Amino acid sequence: MRILLPLTYKIVRRTLPVLLLWYFPVPMFSQSGWFWQNPLPQGNDLYGVQAFATGTIVAVGSAGTVMTSTNYGLSWDVQRYVGGAFGTFRSISFFSPASGIIVGDSGSIFTSSDGGARWIRRSSPVNHIDLNYVTSIDANHDVAVGDSGTILRTTNGGLSWLNAISGTRSNLWSAYFPVTGVGYTVGETNTILKSIDFGTNWVRLDSTAPRNYFSVFFTTQDSGWVVGSQGIIRRTTDGGMTWISQASHSAFALYALTFTNKSNAFAVGDARIISSHNGGEFWDAESLDATNGARGIFFTDTSSGWIAGLHGEIKRTVDGGATWSSLTRGSRVNLNAISIPAQDQTYAIAVGDKGIVMRTTNAGAEWTTSSTPTTKALRSVYFISSNAGIVVGDNGVILQTIDGGQAWNSIQSDSSNLTSVYFADGLNGWAAGFDGAVFQTTNAGSVWSRRSISGIDSSTIVTSVFFVDPEYGWMSANFGPTRSYTRFLKTTDGGVTWNVADADSMFPVLAIYFANRNVGWAVGKSANPLKTTDGGQSWFTQYPPYHPKTSYQSVRFIDENTGWAVGTNGNVIKTTNGGKNWYSQLSGTNNLLSDIAMFDSATGWIVGANGAILKTTDGGGPLPAPPPPPPSKPPIGLSPTTPNPFIPSKNEYVYLPFSVVTPGDISLRIYDILGRLILAHDLGYFGAGTYDESENPGLTPTWDGKNQDGVPVVSGIYFYKYITRDFISTGKLILIR
Repeated sequence: MRILLPLTYKIVRRTLPVLLLWYFPVPMFSQSGWFWQNPLPQGNDLYGVQAFATGTIVAVGSAGTVMTSTNYGLSWDVQRYVGGAFGTFRSISFFSPASGIIVGDSGSIFTSSDGGARWIRRSSPVNHIDLNYVTSIDANHDVAVGDSGTILRTTNGGLSWLNAISGTRSNLWSAYFPVTGVGYTVGETNTILKSIDFGTNWVRLDSTAPRNYFSVFFTTQDSGWVVGSQGIIRRTTDGGMTWISQASHSAFALYALTFTNKSNAFAVGDARIISSHNGGEFWDAESLDATNGARGIFFTDTSSGWIAGLHGEIKRTVDGGATWSSLTRGSRVNLNAISIPAQDQTYAIAVGDKGIVMRTTNAGAEWTTSSTPTTKALRSVYFISSNAGIVVGDNGVILQTIDGGQAWNSIQSDSSNLTSVYFADGLNGWAAGFDGAVFQTTNAGSVWSRRSISGIDSSTIVTSVFFVDPEYGWMSANFGPTRSYTRFLKTTDGGVTWNVADADSMFPVLAIYFANRNVGWAVGKSANPLKTTDGGQSWFTQYPPYHPKTSYQSVRFIDENTGWAVGTNGNVIKTTNGGKNWYSQLSGTNNLLSDIAMFDSATGWIVGANGAILKTTDGGGPLPAPPPPPPSKPPIGLSPTTPNPFIPSKNEYVYLPFSVVTPGDISLRIYDILGRLILAHDLGYFGAGTYDESENPGLTPTWDGKNQDGVPVVSGIYFYKYITRDFISTGKLILIR
């Protein structure tokens, strides 16, 4: 996917700022699935960047993102989920313009021999540990470092990798080899290691400053610097034997460090750029970007440099760092809700934090920001017609527009945060939220009156309001000491009376949607949607593909059969048979997705954290292919637990070994005999193999007989489940106290 961008130049220097504008058209063309409309070229966090004098730039980041430009950033090819990677790429290193390596979450390693056009996944000896950095020594030797003291090395340009013994369990975040064979790596809690044999063996160097070190750079074999938390900069001139602290003039963390020559150096991080022009003797700090923290920096020569950062930020300098230009366009303010006024597929309005309202009148080719009279977070939006709309948000904010969202008037209700607004018809609407606040309007939103409703009190949070016609409507209300349960309320007379349904939800519901008076769905802080076929009196659980630590923030249906839900970690699920079967869609991001609005079965938008606006023109992508025949062996198999029965007074742990045929992410769940969840643990990515103490010592999952809160459970029969994307294996054990 190639995207052309406008370049907005922001000057960063001590003189007065100057604003220069160059605009390049953003082409509109058919794209499959969900694609970015804000920010552009994309909004996933970027952690590593490398560039070449030829104009090629490659940046990597979350959701398996690889961005490539061959014209100095005027346009970009954006790849997502490269090589099937769903996690974060954290570092990139090219030894030559052709040969590159990427490393990232769950031990992922990819190599390219064609300048990044294709990336090939390589076998990693640490499939369950995140790799944070990779550096190239020469054409054959590369070193990658990661969590838990992991150091990997290759002697064949990345085709195969070996473990090196680091001697530490600290997370390692950066590495650098100033001369052939001699290198350094740094990490948390003062960790600095040195190798003199291409990374085969490592020794710890003394460093007493109580900080985490995020980056290291040496200009010679002996002269080097480390930067890290709270703006720390430390220098050595004797190969790391001794270190002295230097003043950075900043308390912000510094994540990346580089020298363009022996005189000029830069370090970047959250909100600041630190520079030295005297060989690292003294450093100056300047403001850079308070929103999109920098995570990587690279110079091709003393003039041309690049910064990669959070929320898709790419910056460029052509004057040696005196000024930096942003190559990323669009707001990065969190968006919480979206509406398609009057069901016009060219027109949509999104609202979010800091009082932001974004609107498009040309199907998303451009998104503009409308001025509003508030800086409070806006949580929900509803349009009665193409011109008349209402927005609600924190501190009782209610905004009204009568010109399609160009101008907004404030209507204050009270101080309670409002989470949802919905209209039963052109005049009658409802807004609700925290502290049991429920408001009603009978004149299209000009005046609102607070309602007292049985079943809702000041300890209740009303999370969603929905009407299918002027008479039938529902509310979801979270209650309990931690608002962890939900009761459903229903009206059949336009809100004159509300009745509490017989069934409560055992998790906090965040959104409801009804296709008609009988059929509806509810989603929230659970991986499983709920469905009702009797108007909300009873609810049953539906089972989409399992995603660890998932909650769904919004659900939308266009009829009784076709619907979507969106939520945490960029998860999108779709059904075409009323939820009997759900399947995952690739959103292209790991951001929180807050709301979805669909014009029809093909066209719609999703909004979310950091200004994310995603669009689809094909329903989010094609239907998945029919599942393949079952494998001759299940994707994950179980071996006998050891010991069983498990007696905590005799054994500290019980081992829960398993074998993997199909590599992937695996989660462990433990339940008691009544089916109550005792413990949930996401184990991460596992490659094919057997994970027991004989074949993979130290990697076998264990259980200590305690629940999620660390409280010992009682004697009894317990079931443990290993869960993959497409399969669940269940075992049984006995615990005796």
